[in-house]
Amino acid sequence: MKLLVTAVFLIAAPAIFAAEAQPPTTAPSNTRYALRDVRITWSRADPRPGNVDQFFGKVPQELGSRILGIPPEKLLDVFSYDMRGSDDRCDIHMRVTLPETAKPAAREFLDELTAAIGKWASEQTNKQIRRPSLGRDEAEARLEQATATARKVRNEISARAGRADATPATITSALTKLEDAKQTLELDQLAKRARAEALAKQLSEQADKIQAQVNSDAIVAELQKVVDARDERLDQVRRQQKSGLAAPPEVQDAVATAAEARAKLLQRKRDAAAEAGGASLEALNRELTLLSVDLRELDARLEYVQKHLPGLQRAMDQLDSLERAQSDLQHSRAEFEKADTRYRDAERALSTTDGPSVIVLQSKSLPQPPKANQNSD
Repeated sequence: MKLLVTAVFLIAAPAIFAAEAQPPTTAPSNTRYALRDVRITWSRADPRPGNVDQFFGKVPQELGSRILGIPPEKLLDVFSYDMRGSDDRCDIHMRVTLPETAKPAAREFLDELTAAIGKWASEQTNKQIRRPSLGRDEAEARLEQATATARKVRNEISARAGRADATPATITSALTKLEDAKQTLELDQLAKRARAEALAKQLSEQADKIQAQVNSDAIVAELQKVVDARDERLDQVRRQQKSGLAAPPEVQDAVATAAEARAKLLQRKRDAAAEAGGASLEALNRELTLLSVDLRELDARLEYVQKHLPGLQRAMDQLDSLERAQSDLQHSRAEFEKADTRYRDAERALSTTDGPSVIVLQSKSLPQPPKANQNSD
């Protein structure tokens, strides 16, 4: 693609290029007219034309003020340029015509401007790798930030969930299992408590029934009379012993007789209770004891579930943040890989090129401007 840029001097153009040539140490060349035709041949694509405008909007002004003593705003009156270019070449035609009030250094002005063009061309080539390098640095910074954010969210979820593997799948699965376990434990707990209450009620009713049957047993009633009589006899012998009317052996015999009567009474009560259903009462008691143990186990398991469930629920609430952080991380990683590829491609391409070449196709310097019929350039 061909492009044509006619010299339009931009006084307010950004100041990004500066001439670094040292002031001449010799007398001016006494030239008031000069022209240069300069060709830049690029090893890579032509830089943006805007950069050329920026160059000619700053550097000639500085050189004109320093070398020619012409204020920047007056340089348009004495200097002009135009440029024709393609993808790999740029031809620049420059001309300066000085009045009597300016320093006669037209040749020096264009010499330094030509040298500045060569430096500017090299800088444009170097920027071809600096731009990808800057993009790579920015992409790397975004990747580091996205990595830190994703790591922070994962650590928060892991701490709240109490799990090392803080992924959406594992958190969702763990929360579902824990909620299912909580529901199962609560149902088991409810059922066992209801059964325990029913057993306790039945046990109480059965115990009252057995006790009533034992109390109504005729043998028990008769044995109770024997026990009462033996206890009364024992009390009598003890009083006699205190009065000296009974010897110790008699007291011992009374104690043994009373104990024997009580033992027979207890045995009969046991037999009567067994006859009235005492075996079922023992079974009910045994089952109630086992239920009590089961309920304590259920309470402990439910306490564990209730302790860990809130953390998993809070971790679940953060899964959206984790998914966004992981998506940003994936996107940042892809951007960095692309930027790194561009940087490496630019680096390899520049390592095989010699850079731009700047040659002067035509040079002319005169003490005075040529007459109109002599100016063939």
